[in-house]
Parts: sequence; structure tokens; C-alpha cells
Amino acid sequence: MRPTILLVLSITAITRPGLAAPAPGSAASSALNRAAVTASDTSPPSFVDRVIPVLTRTGCNSGACHGAASGKNGFRLSLLGYDPDLDRESLLRGAGGRRVTRTNPGASLLLSKPTGAVPHAGGVRFQVGSPEFNVLAEWIAAGSPGPRDDEATVRDVAVSPALTTLPVGGGASLRVMATYSDGSRRDVTWLSRFVSNHEHLARVDGSGRATMTGVGEAVIRAAFRGQVAVARLVVPSPVKVVGDPWALPADAGPLDRAIFTKLRRLRLAPAELCSDTEFLRRAHLDLVGTVPTPEKVRSFTAECDAERRARQTAPIRGPHALSAVRARLVDELIASPEFVDVWTYRLGDLLRSNRRNLGTKGNRRFHAWLREQVAGEKPWNQVVQAMLTSRGSLWDEGPANFYGTASGATELAEVTSQQFLGVRLQCAKCHDHPFDRWTQSDYYRFAAFFARTQVKNGGERDDRVVVLQDEGEVNHPKTGAAMPPRSLDGKVEAKQPDRRADLAGWLTATDNPWFARSMANRLWKHLMGRGLIDPVDDLRASNPASNEEALVALEQEFLRSGFQWKAILRQVATSRTYQLRAETNASNRYDETQFSHHVVRRLTAEQIMDALVAATGVPERFSGQTPGTRAVQLPDTSVPSYLLDLFGRPARANVCECEREADPNLAQVLHVMNGETINGKLAAPNGRLVRLLAENRPDPAIVEELFLATLTRLPSSTELHGALEAVRKAPVRRDGFADLFWALLNSREFLFTH
Repeated sequence: MRPTILLVLSITAITRPGLAAPAPGSAASSALNRAAVTASDTSPPSFVDRVIPVLTRTGCNSGACHGAASGKNGFRLSLLGYDPDLDRESLLRGAGGRRVTRTNPGASLLLSKPTGAVPHAGGVRFQVGSPEFNVLAEWIAAGSPGPRDDEATVRDVAVSPALTTLPVGGGASLRVMATYSDGSRRDVTWLSRFVSNHEHLARVDGSGRATMTGVGEAVIRAAFRGQVAVARLVVPSPVKVVGDPWALPADAGPLDRAIFTKLRRLRLAPAELCSDTEFLRRAHLDLVGTVPTPEKVRSFTAECDAERRARQTAPIRGPHALSAVRARLVDELIASPEFVDVWTYRLGDLLRSNRRNLGTKGNRRFHAWLREQVAGEKPWNQVVQAMLTSRGSLWDEGPANFYGTASGATELAEVTSQQFLGVRLQCAKCHDHPFDRWTQSDYYRFAAFFARTQVKNGGERDDRVVVLQDEGEVNHPKTGAAMPPRSLDGKVEAKQPDRRADLAGWLTATDNPWFARSMANRLWKHLMGRGLIDPVDDLRASNPASNEEALVALEQEFLRSGFQWKAILRQVATSRTYQLRAETNASNRYDETQFSHHVVRRLTAEQIMDALVAATGVPERFSGQTPGTRAVQLPDTSVPSYLLDLFGRPARANVCECEREADPNLAQVLHVMNGETINGKLAAPNGRLVRLLAENRPDPAIVEELFLATLTRLPSSTELHGALEAVRKAPVRRDGFADLFWALLNSREFLFTH
């Protein structure tokens, strides 16, 4: 009789009412002892390759169960099995030795609780006689052996099919193959943990059977022994599409081709191209942070009309090439001083430039240095190198302030990785990363690059200085061993006296798998509202790009340009994808990830403030700043402003992109409707409304001017008639126009992108 069958008999005995576990010396106990001897004569299940994967697959060592930091109900396992030695010790020694009873395996709590034979807060996790049960039973019967030093490690896993197209409600059985360090490959499907990244589109069970419940593309990730792979399931839209809306002009770039090829595969018809005024407003907000003037609206639309008339006489078949007038606008905006304002501010957000950490002088110097880099079109790799290798006074050396925003080698490692690589290492500080390949050792080796970098008090009061020490190491918290500095891909170690120079060289190299990719993705999100990898600071195998080909196209352009931000922004802003309308059609109305239409989103806090100033013609007065300062020209986010705080400007205290709040709330609505910011600017004697009324313009001309200043378009005939009627009925003409202006500034069309 097989050992597992005897163990089943033992479990059956203890689940029957009134029966206890077999007593030593009983027939059942003798049978189990014979099973243990028999099992020990065969190769026992590997603790790291079978037992821990079973505990992971069944959720026993998850963060919600015994893998929590303090365990659950007195039983603690390492999160997802990152510490096999601790796990074995906890199993063998905990609960008075009752979790694993080698002399009577059937009485082990490791078997009786998850099968429901003994009450278990976590419920039944597997059945008696199941593969999971058999692995644990045979391991106990074999004497509960621990990890072996000579055991092969897992190099990677692969899921098949990697890409499959299904109908709605269709399903696919996924298979996971693991490749080991000894060259062997094994089917580990039944030991893998499956999770759907898009639960609203697809669900997956423990066996790897995935079922599509919606239309679009879903990602299923499979994890085994710290390695992760993904499979993509595609359900094309069943909506009938007329014609070929995916056709592109001959001069379309690789970015558009990647996006439209994916949309064709998903049968998602892209939206129509946006209007000239929609593009004008969108480009101004994205590239220079505010709305265009009425004069600019008129001149731009006149140029576009002329171009359109010329095209109507051109003998071109198929889709026209994109507008040269729109392309010239993008170049004009990117070359403007306002562009420098916006991107200095954006870098300040990314790098957490604030006076709380840096002091007033340090923050002012950092802000000025960042502005110099943007205005001088300094390549991103050189900017990062300068910060990583900087030293000296925070008051004198702008890039040295990078080290003033973090404290200690481990925080510097986390900040550097997330800001410049888009890789979140924080989880690996305490344990191996649960959703990525980073081990605790990887974390502390990376932190060791900063072990000898110190920030000390400077020669003057409140100044601080970045200095390098002659010695200093980072020790592993578990072993106490000094960790040698090593890059995240394991290819580069510190050889120079200043370890940071080796780090900077590796991190900004053209073959670094994350550096160019991360910034290209951030720039895409700034213009498109969502990253191709989202969140943009969470690049990992289990969070793949929604369109890998498009991200590769961006990355290659960034490398080709020598790490120039403007090259990426120009590529995106002149793409057909960027110029799609926000209005959806029957096929793409539920698309949230493939960019088949413009992503409508509320303006940022700074965009709202600067747009209000531009529309009303009344500058905002910021404490301690020169008159006329724009919101995006502020040196940091500590400058008092109720509106900016209310609309979610970040405190620059957190390295996560999520620190900026974008969700609308009731307080914002009430402030825009009744607050002093708008009402004060409407009543200001130097504002646009007062000036228009003083010029004695006709009422229709004033209405048109207000629409152009706020919504970047002329009113429709219905809107014009309604506005004039409202003004006519107002007791005071000025009040009627003030009410109209107020309504436009409160409209969704003004406060959101479109």
C-alpha cells in the first residue's frame, strides 16, 4: 500500500466524531510508521520545490494568512516562502511539535487543518488525497527533510499559450514550464499560483483554467518559486466595424503603427481625429500647462483652414498625412519658456524637491539647477549621472540636493530604483519580493552602492554637505554579512573608489533594461493620461505593457535622440494616437488601456490655476513670490495655495507617482462654485471681463471672446443664442456676463481634458 493511502486512512480516522489521532503502538500508528520507512526509501518531495509551492498555491503563506508579518493565530510562515529555513523551523517546532508529527503523520496539523479534519479559520484549502495533500504527507512520512544545498534553482518560468484569441466566455488551459539551473525543464502548472490582472475581463482558477468574461485583453500571471510569467488572452470586439478605420498614412511612425495594429487585433475602431481647437487646447495644457489665448485660437484655426483647403485639391488617396500646422504648433510650444516651466516643475515632483527636506536655500538651488538642465536640453542620462555622483554643499551644488531628499543607504536605493528605473524595491527590504524577482539579497547589494555616502551638517547654519566616507558597508539583516555592491541585473559591481560612479554608469547605460523604458513611459503618461505600463513606477514582469511594441518604439526613439525628453514628447504629440477624440464608438466605449480614444481626465491643480489666470487675465498672488508667477513656476509645493492643495498637488514627500491626487471631490466643486479664487478674479478691475465691457464691444463679440478664453472654441449657434438671452434678462448687463463667465469656468469642458 502506498504511504499516502495509509495517511489518508489516518486522516479519515481523526475526522470521525469521537475518534482521536492514532495512539503510538496502535495498528494505525504502526502502519504510518511503515509508510514513513517506505517513503524514506524513495526520493522525498523537495521542501523548496514542492512543499513551499504547495503552501504558496493554497494561500497558506500569503500576506492575508500565515505569511503576514506577525503570522496568524500563532503560526507564522515567510511571505510566499522566501525563507525556507524559517518555514521548516516553524512547521517542526511550533505548536508543541503538533504541526508535523513524524511518529504519527496523520495527526499532523499541517494535514488535518487545511483538509477540515480539525477546525481551521482559513477553511478547507485542499482535499484528502489531492496532489497537495500527497506532497505534504509524503514529505512528513520521509522525515520532513529541509532544503538541500545542491538543489537546482529556478531560472525562469514560461506560460503557454502566451497569447491566445478567444470568444466572449471562452477559456484556455494554461501550462507553466520551469527551467532549472541544471538545464532541466518541468511542468509545474499544478504548483503555480495564478492571478488575473484584469478580473473584470478574465478569471482564473487554481488549475490554470482561465475564462474570459468581457471584451479586450486580459493578462494572467503565473508565479512559481519567485519567478513570474504572463499569458495574454484576447477577446476581439463583436461589434461590426464598417470599412478600415485602422488604415494609416504612408508616413505614419512606428508608434502609431504599433497602437493601430493592436486595435485592429482587438477589433476596436479608433475614435475620429480631434478638431483643430481640441488639439490646440490639449497641446497647450499638456506642453505648456495652460490654455491658449483667444488670439492664438483665431490664428491657429485660420492656418488649419488654409491647410485643409489646400488638401482638398491634392490628389491623395487613403488617409491624409497628419497636419503640418499641428506639427509646427508642437515645435513652437516645446521651444517656449513655458515648456521649461512645466518640465522643471514635473522634475521637481519626480525628485521630491521641497524646502522641508532641503531647506529654503537648498531647494531654491535645486530648482534653479533643474531649470538649467531643462532649458539647456541636457540629456536625461547626464542629469541623472550628475545627481548620483554629486557631492558638496546643498546650497552651492544643485544636483547634491538629490541626497537631501532621502536618508540612509536603503532609502536611497529605493528612491533611485523607483525614480530612475520605475522599479519598486521596498518589499524586498524585509523579504523576497512577492510579485517580482527581487530577493532580499538583491535589495541590500543595491543599497551597498550608497553605503559610504553621507549627508552631514555644513560649515554654515542649516547647510548640509554630501561627503564620501573611506569605509562603510550594508549588512544583510538575516545573516549579518556585508553585502558587496551589485546592480539589479547582477552584471556590475563597484570597482571605483566612488561606488556611485559604477552605479551611475550602469543605471544610465543604453543597454539598461529599465532606464530609457521608464522615462519614455512616464513621458507617454504625461500626454496620454495613462502609462503603457501603469502605474509608471511599477515596472515588473507581472505588470506588462498594454502595448509592448509601442513602448519599444518610444524607448528606441529616446535612445536614438540621446535621452532627450523633447524627442519623445514631439513623437507622441504629433502622433495620430494623441490626436484621437475623446468620444467613443460602439466598439471602443469600454476600452481603458489600448488608447483607442483620448483619456478624459481632470486638469491637474497647477493646470487649473494657470488656466484660470489665463482665462480671466488676473494673476494669482502667491506668498513670497514675484507678481505674475505661474503655478508651475513655484519652487516647490509648500507655497501656500488652498486651490492647489484642494485639487491634489503632491506634497513631494512620497516617491510614488500616486502621491498626486486626481480624483474629483465635493470640496473641489464647492470651491470652484463659491470660492474666492474664481469669484475674486471675475470681479477684479483689471480682469478680462471688465476690459471687454469697457471696450464697448457688441454682446455677441463678448460672448465669443469668453468662449475662446475658456473653452478654446466659439459657441455654437444654440449656445450663442442662449447666452445672449441670459444676458438680456439680467437686471444688470455686467452681472449677466459675469454669470456666463462663471458658468464657463465651472463647466466640465473647462476643468477636464477633451
